[in-house]
Amino acid sequence: MGVPSFAASNSIIYLTYGAFLVVGLLIAWKLRHQSKTEFLSSNRTQKGPSHKLAVSSASRDTPFRMRYSL
Repeated sequence: MGVPSFAASNSIIYLTYGAFLVVGLLIAWKLRHQSKTEFLSSNRTQKGPSHKLAVSSASRDTPFRMRYSL
């Protein structure tokens, strides 16, 4: 498998940048009516998914899952 040309590499990079920009703008547009108190919790950060949710999404045969089962 060969290395892509300089122009092809640049097009991949800039298309990726553009995709991230579009996704960010869509998220901002969706959340545009949210107030600051709804956006931030009491410690001035957004609430994220719980750690249990992140760990439970791992496959069951990983060493982390076997060592630290819920």
